[in-house]
Amino acid sequence: MKNTFVENYIRDHGLTVLQCDEEKPWWAYYVLEETPEYDKKILWLKPHALLSLQYHGTPSHPGHREEGEWLTDMALVLGKEDMSTLTLDQIYQKIPDDLKVIPLKKWEKFDTPAGFLHAYFNPFDHDIYLLETRISRIPETADDREKNIIRIYDTTMRGGTPDWPEWLRDKIAELR
Repeated sequence: MKNTFVENYIRDHGLTVLQCDEEKPWWAYYVLEETPEYDKKILWLKPHALLSLQYHGTPSHPGHREEGEWLTDMALVLGKEDMSTLTLDQIYQKIPDDLKVIPLKKWEKFDTPAGFLHAYFNPFDHDIYLLETRISRIPETADDREKNIIRIYDTTMRGGTPDWPEWLRDKIAELR
C-alpha cells in the first residue's frame, strides 16, 4: 500500500481492503466492503484533483445515494435538484446556476441524494481523504452501481465524457 494515512486508518479501525487502485489520475481508492445494499471505500485525492461531475439514477433505474465522511477537510460541488429525469441538454442548460460549492470539515458527514449532480474536489496543496458509502435503493452489485453513474464532465474523459470546461473550473475556483 502506497499511503501511510490510509494504511494507519485501516489498521486503527480493524478494516480490510478488498481491492484497491492506486494508479488513478486523481490518486487512489480502497474498497472496504461490498454488499447488495452498499459498498464502502476510501478515496485519496491528490492536491487540486477534481473528480467527475455526475449523478446516479435514470427513469428506469432508481440509482444510489452517497454518504460521505470526510477524513480531512475537503470540498463538494453539489447541484440543487434531482437531474435523473432530465435530458443531457436540459442538464447542461442548468449548469452552472444549479451548482454550489460546499466546504466540508474533517469528520463532517454529508448525504448526496440519488439524481443530484455532485463532484468531490481537493482545493488544497495537500492530499485529502474521504470515506464514501454508496447505498442502493434496490439490491445490486458494486459494478451495477458503477454502471449507473451518469458523468457530465470528467477530467479523464471516460466513455467520451467531456472534460470540465475552463469557465466552470474558474467558477468553482471563485466559490472556494
